[in-house]
Amino acid sequence: MTDNGGLRSTTTINNDGLTDPTPSEFHRHEPRVTRTTHDTLQVLQWCQGIEWVVEVTDDGQPRLASLSTLRLTVLGVNEPPSLDPLADVTLKVGQPWAMMLRGSDNDLPAQILTYALKIAPAGMTLDGQSKELRWVPSGVQSPGIFPVTVTLTDSGGAVSERSFVAKVTEANRPPVVKIGSLMADGSFSLEILASEGLTIVVESTGDLSTWVETQSVTGQGFGNAVVLTLQARPEVPTKFWRARLK
Repeated sequence: MTDNGGLRSTTTINNDGLTDPTPSEFHRHEPRVTRTTHDTLQVLQWCQGIEWVVEVTDDGQPRLASLSTLRLTVLGVNEPPSLDPLADVTLKVGQPWAMMLRGSDNDLPAQILTYALKIAPAGMTLDGQSKELRWVPSGVQSPGIFPVTVTLTDSGGAVSERSFVAKVTEANRPPVVKIGSLMADGSFSLEILASEGLTIVVESTGDLSTWVETQSVTGQGFGNAVVLTLQARPEVPTKFWRARLK
């Protein structure tokens, strides 16, 4: 059989059964070729598909023939694209933030990849051209924990997604101090509200000139007060107390 690197082969069938294939017109094609035999048909198989060309001839006078062609195209499996992992982030209110997305697809021919936000906090945007996520957390989003999910879709419809968490810390505000009642032993309580993680120093003075540190505490957020019990010191004629950031 001669295939000339083409797409077709002709098989002649008569009353005596299958004869050797006879060449017909070929169309040039480059991909690799393998030959398999299925009963009475000679088949040329390419990675793009399979084509059968069958000619049936009778033994009358004159001899009459009929030609039929069948092509089966097998499409490759469309694998989902790959999106690089995304790390969790912790941000402050008003802090500009950006993250570049990176993805790939191994299917051939190359497909168009589309990035999109599936789940995101208010104000977060995705630039489809630059593949960059951008966000500036607002005061109303503090404190807060926000899930973010990004999808990557190829032109064949296969989808991959990645998720991460964006945490917004509590906005920095001046500490709030509430003074409790004075006890019989001269002690009293202070209730301190401050941003989480901030160190607050409690100081006392008798003349508003020289301040003495009494205690220090770490803020637990404005929803969780820190309560201190203070005892007046006999050696210090305390008249004033203050709380300040360290």
